[in-house]
Amino acid sequence: MASISSLVKNDGFSLISKDGICGDAWILAFNEAEIKLIDGANRKVVLSVLKALRELHLDVDVINSNHLCNLLLSECEKHPNEEEWAPEVIGDRIVGILLQVTILHLENNNFPG
Repeated sequence: MASISSLVKNDGFSLISKDGICGDAWILAFNEAEIKLIDGANRKVVLSVLKALRELHLDVDVINSNHLCNLLLSECEKHPNEEEWAPEVIGDRIVGILLQVTILHLENNNFPG
């Protein structure tokens, strides 16, 4: 079976037309690659936990699903190996993502009130 990284490399990206920005504009879309990365190992479980935390403790308008997905993908980049997403270390991945959010807020001096 091919590794996730090779599957993602083979799929590449899509070009999406975005008229109206500045005439004819194109955006690179990595939707298929993102889906393959998130579906691997326990990444989908981590995303579900993050969404549940958001629903219970945060203003849903402040952090949306795309934000959570980007945070998860950033954590995937830091921990590319499947064994780093084993059930016994899911907590470490969630803490890593929450630390990312905390650091971003500290750097921008922007904590929600």
